[in-house]
Amino acid sequence: MITVSPRNPVDQDAAVLVGSSSGAQYVASRPGSSGMHFRIGFWRSVSGIFTVCLCAFILNIGYVLGYTTGLLAILERNLHCSSTVIGIIFSCLFIGLIGGYLVVIFFTPQNKPRWLCGSLILTGTFIIFSGVAASVQRIPQPVSGLKAPVILCDESFLSINRSLDPQRTQLGSLALTDNDVLYLLAAFLSITGFMAALPFTIVLTKLHTDFQGRKHLITCTVLGPFFGLLFAALGSIASHIGRFVLGFLFPGIIVFIIGLTIGVLTKSSLVGVMSPLDDRIPGINISIKNTARTLAVIIKKWTFSGLVAIFLLDTFLTVGYLFILPRYLQIQFDVPPFVSSLAAASFFVLPVTCGALGISYGARYLQSSVTHSRMISVACVGVSCLGFLIFVFLGCGTKEFDHKLQRVIEQERPLIITNICNKKCDCFRSETFFRPVCHEGTDVTYASPCLAGCMRMGPRSNLYEHCHCVENKGRTDQLPANSTMVKEGFCSRNCRVAYSSFTFLMFLFHLLVGFPPYNILTQFRSFS
Repeated sequence: MITVSPRNPVDQDAAVLVGSSSGAQYVASRPGSSGMHFRIGFWRSVSGIFTVCLCAFILNIGYVLGYTTGLLAILERNLHCSSTVIGIIFSCLFIGLIGGYLVVIFFTPQNKPRWLCGSLILTGTFIIFSGVAASVQRIPQPVSGLKAPVILCDESFLSINRSLDPQRTQLGSLALTDNDVLYLLAAFLSITGFMAALPFTIVLTKLHTDFQGRKHLITCTVLGPFFGLLFAALGSIASHIGRFVLGFLFPGIIVFIIGLTIGVLTKSSLVGVMSPLDDRIPGINISIKNTARTLAVIIKKWTFSGLVAIFLLDTFLTVGYLFILPRYLQIQFDVPPFVSSLAAASFFVLPVTCGALGISYGARYLQSSVTHSRMISVACVGVSCLGFLIFVFLGCGTKEFDHKLQRVIEQERPLIITNICNKKCDCFRSETFFRPVCHEGTDVTYASPCLAGCMRMGPRSNLYEHCHCVENKGRTDQLPANSTMVKEGFCSRNCRVAYSSFTFLMFLFHLLVGFPPYNILTQFRSFS
């Protein structure tokens, strides 16, 4: 129950609701006073709800980040969506995520264990459905016993039906005109984000009471982005769409099983931790009936509101940074997708974890003034920002093509790369025009297997055999008898030194990123 004990009975309307460890009280300002006097319990409650919601937000963002990173490969490489369409679809996920947090804050259900169980099950279900929706594709009808146009230089190109849809490829990719799957995927993403916001916020409601709980809370939340990017790595091992879908089915099934397990344990241990009658806002002990007044008091404190805004901005910048970093590593350092996802997690999550835990475990020994702490925070932010200069000075240079073997001439279409060894291949009718392959023997990169004159695929999906342009070496004779093999991807540019330096500096600079937020939190008295 909430007790009302105003110090001035006449001025009850001026009373302010505050929280404490034993209950909530009204503390009214005296007539003529310059402002409201808050008890220590209020700041403990404020820091509690802030820490819990922030950690839950970071944990979910980490998982969602890995989920969307792997999904990006499906939308780009298999569904052939433009950047605008991808942005719109991904926005549905974050809209659902924010909506879920609002529901948790304002409409927390009474039976929390069952809600936790159900939300976990639904989250896993919709993750599975999202992966299945991305894999749905229309099988093109065969023409003259042939499949859709392929990217290899084959004799079937000479007799292929010209009326065949050029949007179809050998991989059976989805055409841009098939919007039904995109709409379905956007709907699943929005529901997935909505349900993902619910379970972690509820399960963390009891972990804010003491400093020991805070340390474990921070330890758990910093692992969220790492496992999220790990899921992304599992989803980007190979280019085949079935393996992408498998990368989504695995985490979806795991979350589904966790939800079922919690459902079985609901009647035992979880009931004692989260009582069905505990209808309070996560992180504080104030009844939901007084939510509006409590939030009004919190918003009036500009320092707290500014701190929350800074944290949210920093979180979104971090998400954008980690979202771009794997693709940057692939382009700039020729890192495979699987390695780039793990590298992104290692470059950012691990050093930030060390910095955050260092401050968290040493918070009670930090005896610096507010001004001193602020200066340290600014210095750490400035030094960590120097890490972005790495993008300017470190790299492997530009990729170059052998223009002698791939001449640019004027035909019906301008700027068409052709040669005597691939002129019968009709390479430019293929949807996948730019798919670089490398001949390691001569260190030459070709724009596609077709332009390299490759006749068929090798024993693995990323190898192509009988590539006549490689052996032609610019001669004018027709396809020679000898052939060779090329591998999908650009030729290596031997940038191990640059990549090693990049890894070391990224870890060093981002070690300080975890310091400022938790250094600011040490100013709350609940940490002492």
